Amino acid sequence: MRKHISHDSLQIHFLIYTIAITIHLCSLMKAFIGKVVLVTGGISGIGRATALAFAQEGASVVVGRR
Repeated sequence: MRKHISHDSLQIHFLIYTIAITIHLCSLMKAFIGKVVLVTGGISGIGRATALAFAQEGASVVVGRR
């Protein structure tokens, strides 16, 4: 049997989850400053997105292609 969850309860849970993710991402951002990251297959697709994400977080990125 499922319990009914109110709309307000869902909003509160979502807000708490969002805050926790933000705190976690902020700690990760500091973790990549001064680091070098090697991304293989970084010319396109997921590899490119990964390389850009690391660069935005402060890492020096070396991109390799296949």
